[in-house]
Amino acid sequence: MSESQYQTAWENYWRTLADDQEQAFWDVPSGTELSGLLQYFKDQFDPQLPLVDFGCGNGTQTFFLAEHFPQVLGLDVSAAAIQQARSGIQGNQPTFVVLDATDLQQAQTLHKNIGDANIFIRGVLHQIQAEDRPPVIASLQHLLGNHGQLFLIELSPKAKQLFESLTEQLGAPPPQLARVFQHGIAPAAITPENVRSAFPENRYGILDQGETSISTNTMWPSGEQVQMPAFFMRVGHK
Repeated sequence: MSESQYQTAWENYWRTLADDQEQAFWDVPSGTELSGLLQYFKDQFDPQLPLVDFGCGNGTQTFFLAEHFPQVLGLDVSAAAIQQARSGIQGNQPTFVVLDATDLQQAQTLHKNIGDANIFIRGVLHQIQAEDRPPVIASLQHLLGNHGQLFLIELSPKAKQLFESLTEQLGAPPPQLARVFQHGIAPAAITPENVRSAFPENRYGILDQGETSISTNTMWPSGEQVQMPAFFMRVGHK
């Protein structure tokens, strides 16, 4: 998929959701996952640096972070998603910016404005094909600067089996997930090893890592919430 196709696909996706008043598959109530990470972030992130929610979508998680950190910025490639997010702003926090991370110049310009930043990413990199990730990684590195840390949560390889099982039990992909596929957005495999190789060992260290899950608003036939297997990693300069 070309760089412009990512932007087009996500723009169409978020506009369709807004028109049909639907939720994204991964859009869960603010704080559902982040409340458990809040103290961890406060312990690890320099509070003097802005906190960036990278790939923020409609800003659900961004608003939660803005309740607990002094400067929070949501970034997304889709203007439609950012428009939805801005509609929920009350006061000065958070702020939202359209940014195409495949364009390093945009990241460089933002860095000039906000300086080094801590970055939170939830389920974004796996939506970018492996061959298209280098410019996105370069933008992340530039936003981190010399002092920021990156905390990411990504689907683990086990998620594929979960999707297959869910589709089998439901007889078809969940409607909210099918909506993603309809716009040509296809998940790509990503592993902790992929993340390590993206951040050179001579400059970055893996400060923490482990297994976790990404919540969804879809239910199994049993009525249980679908939790997607995932991993987390915290990356920072050596």
